[in-house]
Amino acid sequence: MAAFLGGAGFTIVGQADSSAESLAWFETMAARLAESGGPPVTFATFLGSDFGDMTRNQVANLREERIRTVTFVCEA
Repeated sequence: MAAFLGGAGFTIVGQADSSAESLAWFETMAARLAESGGPPVTFATFLGSDFGDMTRNQVANLREERIRTVTFVCEA
């Protein structure tokens, strides 16, 4: 992503990888969904009935480092 941003003319002035925090959040959410089905208003409200599968996929992808959650702060 840094290369794409640089190639688009942006200067990266900071970045933070929050993948570990994202993994912890999704693991907690997946466990909660498995236990109780979750609260009445969740991401499932707009993501639909596949939300449980999506959450499990996010956990697997983060755990296996196939995806990362990174914030970039850039200047144009």
